[in-house]
Amino acid sequence: MAGTDLADMLREAMLTAGMVAAPVLLVGLLVGLALGILQAATGVQEPTLGQLPRLVAMVGMLVLMLPWMLETLVQLVRTAAIVP
Repeated sequence: MAGTDLADMLREAMLTAGMVAAPVLLVGLLVGLALGILQAATGVQEPTLGQLPRLVAMVGMLVLMLPWMLETLVQLVRTAAIVP
């Protein structure tokens, strides 16, 4: 395996990892931002109040996106296994 092949496979793996993780992380970011604005507007500064909804939203998105995530990762592994 040439160095360029290895670099291409690593680049593809990093892009796939980012693409697979992005939906869950974006949901966590958006829920956290909305809760932060809500807490700032109401004056309630309870740390637990911000963590639980974010966790529930991220787990829900993970459950919804899991089939797509697994399909994408399996496709990456198959592509890597085929390349000599």
